[in-house]
Amino acid sequence: MLGDWRIADLDPAYRATLVFLEKLNSDPASIGPADAAELKSYGLTQTDIADAIYICAAFNVIGRVADALDFQLPPRQELDKVSKMLLGIGYRV
Repeated sequence: MLGDWRIADLDPAYRATLVFLEKLNSDPASIGPADAAELKSYGLTQTDIADAIYICAAFNVIGRVADALDFQLPPRQELDKVSKMLLGIGYRV
């Protein structure tokens, strides 16, 4: 899925959500009630849709701030170390 979600074997509701979010990012003025109704036809609730939008918005803001401040990712081995720690203890620290 990380390579290309468009060709990955995904749950239809999950795929519809990603299509919606892509449209929201690329052409926000075109989003309307019909888009939400389509997601609801897959069993998503209003809360599910709002949560997806909030998460998308948060990642967009984080990405823009990181770009503006020229944020650089740490070396791969450091990311691996932190990933293992988070898998073990979560975000409680």
